[in-house]
Amino acid sequence: MKSKNKKTLRFVEIITFVLILVVINYLIPQNLFDNTWVILPDNVNPYLTSELTKKDMTVKLVYPNEIDGKLIETSQGEVLKFKIENTEYYLPVQLLLKKAKNGSKKRNLPIGNENVDIDVPLSKDYKPDDLIKIKQNWNYHSGDRPNYLRKDVAKAVNKMFSEAQKAGYSLKILNAYRSFDTQRLMYLKAIAKNGINQKIVAKPGHSEHQLGTTIDVGSFVPESNSEEGFASTKEGKWMMENAKKFGFYQSYTEKNTKVSGYISEPWHYRYLGL
Repeated sequence: MKSKNKKTLRFVEIITFVLILVVINYLIPQNLFDNTWVILPDNVNPYLTSELTKKDMTVKLVYPNEIDGKLIETSQGEVLKFKIENTEYYLPVQLLLKKAKNGSKKRNLPIGNENVDIDVPLSKDYKPDDLIKIKQNWNYHSGDRPNYLRKDVAKAVNKMFSEAQKAGYSLKILNAYRSFDTQRLMYLKAIAKNGINQKIVAKPGHSEHQLGTTIDVGSFVPESNSEEGFASTKEGKWMMENAKKFGFYQSYTEKNTKVSGYISEPWHYRYLGL
């Protein structure tokens, strides 16, 4: 009888342990354990101070080096604290990319349910395998600079732009699918031009353009293709009123700026489906 009770007690202990692991996995934020970061610049010297006032010119970090560290808050904002051979170094988080945990073998994420934002990255090698070239008459650029979208999204664009054309509006796609590598170069150029705290270009891996479901819309009216101009054009107003009918939604608005982390982009539409 005692042997049976011991077995029962042992079984209860095992079940309790498993339940504790499950609770830890679901209740504790995973980013507490996620401390691996990827260097984004081609060449950067780390800082010796948390206030980013002095660099170590003898140490060079390059893309895609990986480092483990801890984020800390300083007067300069979020900074990653890490060690190289027992020496403490610091880098602003804007020059780093949190290593993606969602490197799924699935090539095509379900349209409308893809999880990517300013905090959650896509894996570096994510590229849908159903990308097709959009019709050239919808492309703002010449034929030697084609734009690509996932097949279902390209069909939706064709339907939406055709309806706009019938109503007297000339819509063109400025940008569509964009690879991780292209986004990285754009991001670094934006920092070089507008400063490290720029909020115009997303980090590589965090851009909706990598999904192949997102478009930047303009027209042949020059002012519509500026970052501020599209919303005030007749094409911009048509998109705002009609895009949802075709499954497209403006990702970054004045209302969600604090949540999204990006400025309002009235030209940026993502296909979520009907």
